[in-house]
Amino acid sequence: MTDMLPVLDTESTLQRLGGDASLLQILYAAYLEDTPQKLLALAAAVNTGNFKEAGHVAHTLKGSSATVGAAAMSDKAREMELACQQGNLREAESARHALEQLFSAVRKAILETPA
Repeated sequence: MTDMLPVLDTESTLQRLGGDASLLQILYAAYLEDTPQKLLALAAAVNTGNFKEAGHVAHTLKGSSATVGAAAMSDKAREMELACQQGNLREAESARHALEQLFSAVRKAILETPA
């Protein structure tokens, strides 16, 4: 399902923000600053088998990604959250790697978005 979702839907995010482009840029900047730290926390939690913490971080990523219009990343974070709830290390690790790759694509799309 993730393959069919957009990497970044700037248009609908901007619409939800009432067309406020400066607010969109603030939102994107915060996301770009916060997400790498969340991905590191996710890796640490998975590596130590702390599924509760990993699930919490995945839940947070799911919401923040949805807020900025990164639907594919939000969907993958949801998959990660479910894998953590089930204690499925293989699925959690797979989703974590996918999240890192998706974030690279989202970051690139944000940086290419006109200010």
